[in-house]
Amino acid sequence: MTSLAMRAVSEWRLRRIFLAAFCIVGISACSSGGRPNAASSTAAAVAGPASGRVAGALSPISCPSSSVVDQALGTSLSGPITSSSGLLITCKYASGNFKASASIVLQQGANPAIFGSNVKRLQVTGLTTTTIAGLGDLAVEASIESGPDRVITVVAMHGKLLVTATAPASLPALESLVSQVLAVS
Repeated sequence: MTSLAMRAVSEWRLRRIFLAAFCIVGISACSSGGRPNAASSTAAAVAGPASGRVAGALSPISCPSSSVVDQALGTSLSGPITSSSGLLITCKYASGNFKASASIVLQQGANPAIFGSNVKRLQVTGLTTTTIAGLGDLAVEASIESGPDRVITVVAMHGKLLVTATAPASLPALESLVSQVLAVS
């Protein structure tokens, strides 16, 4: 296989985990019946200018600023570019290089069943999940490697806030970022 073909396969594999992360949270919003649960948490303490109120939620949740993401992951990313749908806020951070991208999805009104549903969706894509002790109430990580590249997704829940973060970073760095987001909830 040529170098160019190997790179294309590598990038396809890296995109697979990003797709899995977005799929699991998109479907989980439907599993909550479309009705929000009152959430008593806020991620406003790590918010940058991209904050907003999730429809039907009592407390605002916000994307972490790029400086918070950069500090935790050791990167230099722009963003966040945000979008919201129902109980979800998606925060995307980018650089000129796809391999340096990161995404965080915040969902209010979550419960252990929604968390479990998200974990199952990661597993259905062929990823192996591992429990993370000490991060929120429930947490798992899944990763995919292709050559020297590794992308990790961490799904963690604290109270009624579910955070899904995906980045080509070390597990301790991604755990640190998720911990900061959950700490303000």
